[in-house]
Amino acid sequence: MRSESGLNVLKGELIRDTVEGALYRILYISSDTKMGYWIRVDSSSNIPKSINLEDVRMRLNTRIYEAVIDSKDKDDVAKISLARQSERDRIWEQIKDIVTNEPAIYVRKTRGVLLHQQEKKTGVGIDKLYNYLGRFWRGGMTLDSLLPSYDKRGNCSTETVYTKRTGKPKQEGHNGKILTSEDKKKFEKAIKEYYSTDTKPTLSATYDWMIAHMYTKPRYKGDTDPEQLPPDEKPSYRQFTYWHAKNQKLVDEQKKREARRYDTTCRGATGRSDTFVKGPGMVAQIDATIADYYLVRENHRNEVIGRPVLFFVKDVKTRMIMGMYVTLENTSWDCALMALKNTVEDKVGFCKRYGVDISPEEWPCMHLPVSITADNGEMGDKGVEEIIARLGITVENTPPYRGDLKAIIENNFSMLDMKLRYIVPGHVDKDAGQRGSIDRRKEACIDINTFIQMIIRCVLYYNNYHYMETYDRTPDMIKHGIRAVPRNLWKYGMQFQSGALRIVSQEDIYKVLLPKDTASVTDRGIIFRELYYTCDKAKDELWFDKARMSGRWRIPITYDPTCLDHIYLSADDGSLIQCDLLSKSTMYQGFSEEDVEEIKKRDKQEQAQSKQEEEKARTNLILEMESLVERCKKEKKDSGVSAVNAVLDRHRLREQRQMEKEEQSGEASAREAQAELEGSTVPQSIYDTANDALDNAIDEALRNAGAFE
Repeated sequence: MRSESGLNVLKGELIRDTVEGALYRILYISSDTKMGYWIRVDSSSNIPKSINLEDVRMRLNTRIYEAVIDSKDKDDVAKISLARQSERDRIWEQIKDIVTNEPAIYVRKTRGVLLHQQEKKTGVGIDKLYNYLGRFWRGGMTLDSLLPSYDKRGNCSTETVYTKRTGKPKQEGHNGKILTSEDKKKFEKAIKEYYSTDTKPTLSATYDWMIAHMYTKPRYKGDTDPEQLPPDEKPSYRQFTYWHAKNQKLVDEQKKREARRYDTTCRGATGRSDTFVKGPGMVAQIDATIADYYLVRENHRNEVIGRPVLFFVKDVKTRMIMGMYVTLENTSWDCALMALKNTVEDKVGFCKRYGVDISPEEWPCMHLPVSITADNGEMGDKGVEEIIARLGITVENTPPYRGDLKAIIENNFSMLDMKLRYIVPGHVDKDAGQRGSIDRRKEACIDINTFIQMIIRCVLYYNNYHYMETYDRTPDMIKHGIRAVPRNLWKYGMQFQSGALRIVSQEDIYKVLLPKDTASVTDRGIIFRELYYTCDKAKDELWFDKARMSGRWRIPITYDPTCLDHIYLSADDGSLIQCDLLSKSTMYQGFSEEDVEEIKKRDKQEQAQSKQEEEKARTNLILEMESLVERCKKEKKDSGVSAVNAVLDRHRLREQRQMEKEEQSGEASAREAQAELEGSTVPQSIYDTANDALDNAIDEALRNAGAFE
């Protein structure tokens, strides 16, 4: 009986490789249970192979291998004939001395010696001894596995002869003949070579292919245009399908027709992902999918930006969603690490960044799991070795096209989609792109931050209220009244089960999980993503002064793409030094890398637009000024006053300036109007024409220069 942990591998047990479909039987287990031998049951090979039992146990736990119950029909003892019993006993006498010599019989070198000795002793050839051993090992290592199968024996030269055509009476002119064993061989060949392929042709197409290739004959030698046989020499489609219905090997055909998806869509779903998981945190599953929703820009809601990518980390035992990540980037190693980082993040602070207030009890996950199951995509990067070495997390990658091996996380996406699809505009319909379908992109109005808030609320609903009807509770859970809700199962598992969750320091998480990049030290600060930072180390060592005198230089940094409030430098002792935003960049506080890029992009667009508007206004200003200058030049030319006199007649400057001021203020026009009313004339000049000492000095200087001549 398999232990609850699933780590025991038993002698005689059948193990199926769920990836390749091969079936093996365990023949021998060493005393230290580290090495053993098995033989492939569904093969004609009689050679056992050595195995690493630790590897087998690991693959059993990750569902790459599965234990299979031996369903082979056992012969009723009362019905075993004396002849079969005699044959069985005879074979056993010929192999019993070597088959019980374990483990020597399984080792290649010693097995050869034993077989040669047995050949001399019994007179039975080595090939026949190998055949007997193979029957014994594959059949379960019992005496009855050596029983001969007389019912499967026959005369190969005997051919079944049909004297009349099977099926309904043949209609005149239609295909139909008396089938022979040769016809059935052709049927089998057509099914094998044409029907049982990943192109998945129909039976009708297979029948047509068979008629075209096997029931035609050339008109003459070298002719490529085949001649059809008479209808009485060709089987009918009904005969072909009837034969197929009676002789088809459904499983084998489906494995070949659904070569990539058989294990996902056709294989029996009898196992569970949490069968050998004892408590919360032992195994988590991570996966990503493209959300079925179109999003828009936050400040330009008529501009569609495409569909986001969702990452979730889910505990296998309790179904609790431990972490999440939503991004506009393509699925990648760095994105998967951000989802893993979120599993250890304080969920109260994380939710608050997106406007969701929660208590610690609503999302109590702040831990790393022991093992992570992923597919061969994002978590197949070489950086996974660093996670294993530095954080102690085991990463297991499932084979391609085997989403069923992490069905717990796969089902999560459909559940979330069900909650949002009829509420959130911009959902991708199944008929998207087909003629007459509605283009839902025109309805999109949700931005990325709002969408993240929606996903957070869906996760909170799932963790705290989703009741799992198909979850198999243990008797102890039922005794304690634990409902099949992820939060309840998590709390129970932390208290009563052997949970293996670990709290890791923030610095260790940042060192391993956060992406690395380079920043530049300038005289204005440490610049990264066009944001400026500073730290005590830079101030103490006068980095910015040196950059002003000697030029900028680059330094390696670590950063969190979800929030660019800080970047981190590596100190000499391996610790992280936090760099904070300078005051000129605090306007971007609380923004993610994607937010900053969007704001910078928008600022550059607005800057370019403002530049164009400014250039247009500057052009208009120049043209208007030139027009005014031309008008003034024309009026001056029309006045007939010489330019020299107008400039050099300095003794009149003061008088002319005062007259212009009176005209601009309206005093002169008012005086003229008053004089007309009083019937008097305006004095020729109201000014004292006597020049002061300065004016006299200027006139004297001009006169001496000959300006008045």
